[in-house]
Amino acid sequence: MMSVGQVRGIFERFGKYNLVQTEYRRFKADKTENRNHKANSIFEFLHILEKTFYSGLTKTSTALPRLSSKRTIL
Repeated sequence: MMSVGQVRGIFERFGKYNLVQTEYRRFKADKTENRNHKANSIFEFLHILEKTFYSGLTKTSTALPRLSSKRTIL
């Protein structure tokens, strides 16, 4: 498994990164003393990436200009 820091490092190379973390109570299907996992809650992570697109073309190319996520293309 990857840590949150590792995921953040990878995602930030491709655009704007944000993380939403939600805590939930664990469902207990058995007695607490028989459980392998003693935690009473679990966390859900939602990794959000606002990707920045580049055409990949050089400045001398005339095909497409470089694009960023802040521009609206119609």
